[in-house]
Amino acid sequence: MERQRKTALPAEAELARQMEYIREIRQENDRYFAETGKHKKFYSLAMGCQMNAHDSEKLEGMLDEMGYERTQEETEADFIIYNTCCVRENAELKVYGKLGWLKHYKKENPDAVVALCGCMMQQPRVAEKIRRSYPFVDLVFGTHVIHRLPELLYRTLCGRNRVFELPDEAGSI
Repeated sequence: MERQRKTALPAEAELARQMEYIREIRQENDRYFAETGKHKKFYSLAMGCQMNAHDSEKLEGMLDEMGYERTQEETEADFIIYNTCCVRENAELKVYGKLGWLKHYKKENPDAVVALCGCMMQQPRVAEKIRRSYPFVDLVFGTHVIHRLPELLYRTLCGRNRVFELPDEAGSI
């Protein structure tokens, strides 16, 4: 039986704030297209439960709004996001397997952004392992802040610093 998670809706002011980040990234991606004739691409993979598939659809919609184009090939992506699951052991093992490939991809494509999100990232031991052992992962965030992808991605792109956003609670609704 699938574990159910309560869905909380962010406040309207928070959504408006995220729309500003969407516009900022969209403008940058439009400039990139004007200069290169190519769209920046994203690759998204949901691992585990039905809730992750649902959340990934939301994330993908935001990336579409930011001017990213979907690709089915990880090797074409400028932004790779894995939505992880801690409920199913195979999904967790799959993440660690994928991280080995990502290490090599990131060496060849240092400007690519690698993101991990989902309930697996909410586990303190996992987040600490990612922080320590996988320095090429740029962005890590939990289930309670998926609506903040635009802001978190903006912070990652502007500072080129790693961003970890893993609150324990959903925050204000």
